[in-house]
Amino acid sequence: MKDLQLSNHLEESLEMLQALNEEGLMIVPAIPTKQMIQAAKELCNLSEADIRRLYFAMTSFADEGIPPITN
Repeated sequence: MKDLQLSNHLEESLEMLQALNEEGLMIVPAIPTKQMIQAAKELCNLSEADIRRLYFAMTSFADEGIPPITN
């Protein structure tokens, strides 16, 4: 019975992700990954700090409260 519950939860989760996708939305990491930062560096001439600030501004819809850059 437990496997059936997990399967139902998984199916519901996948349906929710599909609904988001149909609306043009997606779930992204709260903090950009190393691969995301590297891809941004290859596309534009920005520092890693600027890329992180841009990412946080985009995902928070504001430039207030952006956490400091830590390496």
